[in-house]
Amino acid sequence: MEKYIILCDHDLEWTARFRAEFARTNLCIRYIELLEDVINENSLRRFKAEKAACIVVCSQYIIGEYISEYGLEAIYNIMSKMYFNIFIIADTYSYNDELNMLKAGCIDYQCRSVPIEIIVQRVKNIIRERFADEVLYEDEKAGVIYAGNDMLKLTKKEKEVLSYLIVHRDEIVSKTTLMKELWNIIDIDKSRAADTIIKQLRKKLEGYDVELITYYGRGILLKFR
Repeated sequence: MEKYIILCDHDLEWTARFRAEFARTNLCIRYIELLEDVINENSLRRFKAEKAACIVVCSQYIIGEYISEYGLEAIYNIMSKMYFNIFIIADTYSYNDELNMLKAGCIDYQCRSVPIEIIVQRVKNIIRERFADEVLYEDEKAGVIYAGNDMLKLTKKEKEVLSYLIVHRDEIVSKTTLMKELWNIIDIDKSRAADTIIKQLRKKLEGYDVELITYYGRGILLKFR
């Protein structure tokens, strides 16, 4: 599943700082000026086609204009059908605005005066929770595998093995099966190559809620903790 942040804000200076904070991550940020260009039927079809999930970081000013034209209920109705949550950035704090936005289903409400590092971390935490079930997932279009929010740096063979294990997660896969399915060879003398790749993958998966368990005489099991 593709995931990215849609930034919809009128403050260009703040927008530049926000984008700079995310420049070191693998998350894509799309800047869209008008909220109407984000939450509409065409976007709904595109998100479904891309199997995308997004966090929309939107200013209170822009969403306020949208509500003035379409009503507060429109925000709730749209979000109930879409693959994203809305994170509000307000120029000044308003108790009523915060309450109304949260009632409408917005996931958070923060003032622009809050340090941008805190806002960025809140967005990251939301994304982490949103994708909690996706400990490992493969972006086939980009040809990469992610662990949590991080893109794994894998060799071609490591990617082939991990991709196969993801498809067959919770199954014990024998080295013979790996070698036959991936390299079309069955040679016990060459099975050390598979052992080496598994060892390398274990190192690269350290720190994530996933493990490769060896069942001696049987094979390898990819397990999410």
